[in-house]
Amino acid sequence: MKYRKHLDQVERITAPHIEEGLIRLNSAERDLPIEETIWQKFLENLKETDVRYYPNVNNAVEKIAQHEGVKPYQITVGSGSDQVIRNIFECFTNPWNNVVTTDPCFPMYSVYGKIYNVKVKQVPYRYKKVDVTSILSAIDFETSLVIISNPNSPIGDSFSESDLNSIIHRALNMDAIVAIDEAYIQFATNTKSFADLAWSYPNLIVIKTFSKAVGSAGMRFGYGISNCKLAKLLQKVKSMYEITGPTVKWVETVVDNYYEIALYCQQVKHNRSILSATLSKEYEVVDSECNWIHTTKTDFPDHIITRQCTLPWSDKTWTRLCVPADLQTLMDIS
Repeated sequence: MKYRKHLDQVERITAPHIEEGLIRLNSAERDLPIEETIWQKFLENLKETDVRYYPNVNNAVEKIAQHEGVKPYQITVGSGSDQVIRNIFECFTNPWNNVVTTDPCFPMYSVYGKIYNVKVKQVPYRYKKVDVTSILSAIDFETSLVIISNPNSPIGDSFSESDLNSIIHRALNMDAIVAIDEAYIQFATNTKSFADLAWSYPNLIVIKTFSKAVGSAGMRFGYGISNCKLAKLLQKVKSMYEITGPTVKWVETVVDNYYEIALYCQQVKHNRSILSATLSKEYEVVDSECNWIHTTKTDFPDHIITRQCTLPWSDKTWTRLCVPADLQTLMDIS
């Protein structure tokens, strides 16, 4: 059988199904139901033709551009931010190139590296922090892409503005693209978004998603912001229709009612501080700029699903514990 033999090294893991009624604090999802008035507005806006006809993706692009304060031609959209990430790998990598990222990183970075048969240089943490000096050293003339999360997944720390500027300029000198994945930026308190600066850098793409702060993982919507030249390149590898008709309507509804998303994020950030302070009295805690913390507490009520993991500087078992907005759940896990 003829196929791309390098795919033998790709391993994909499917998350197990979680029964209804359990509280999911394992996947950085929204724990509160969407506000009823917003849900009803979505249903009222949804038409039968949104299912029957091919979608007008331009409507979503224009809404997102308006929301981000950029031009529509700077936007590329996809079925989740991981689709945008895949398009970036397809556009900006070749087997003779390398990709620079952190270790650990969002798993799909290394997965797409294997799919596109490109070497991924993962730079380990140092002293429990992202090692910016080593990242800069890793970027060389064979680097075509630097992709990092800010805040950084799965640890939850962040890059400073000056560090990111150094990485962008180093990559530019090596003729490489920088993709900053801002999936968790709305939960951050000390992390600057580069979305409004993307037009001014010749080599920058900022990636965002509706799966985390917006709490719409099931709708599969993500987008990238860049200058016109990079956006046009990404358009060449996009799906014929990147998102569905119902997703377009959901994007319109969310952007028009974004105040509710902002309130939800504020509640998560408030609860994160409470949770971290409470657990620190008995357990080790690594705080974050995302909607989770890491803690050595591993025993939780049976109706609450969590995820155990390791940290690169520790041989202990940790829980990556997503922060609930719901106050009762917060009391149950504190």
